[in-house]
Amino acid sequence: MDKIIKIDDIDGVTTATQRIHFTYEGINYTMDVSEDNFNAYHKTMAFYVEHARVPKYTRIRNDPKNDQIRKWANQNGMTIAERGRIPTAIIHAYNHAQIQEGF
Repeated sequence: MDKIIKIDDIDGVTTATQRIHFTYEGINYTMDVSEDNFNAYHKTMAFYVEHARVPKYTRIRNDPKNDQIRKWANQNGMTIAERGRIPTAIIHAYNHAQIQEGF
């Protein structure tokens, strides 16, 4: 059986070893990148994150992922209500964990 090789979406040559998920202007994006481009992305984003603020709550309603996020938060020792808004910090932690597990 042939092995599937993922190619870096930035340079089109290097083998991709990481997947990056991000949202810009409300649109979700995904890219497969090499370790070098993964590190460059995080270095660049660190500058913006350092100057940004995290909103207290998100405005996503009836998102089917909410149940998954609540279950994940409970399994990871976080306190979260069964209903109502999910704090943004928990959503960010969930998304970060999915990225780490994802590729």
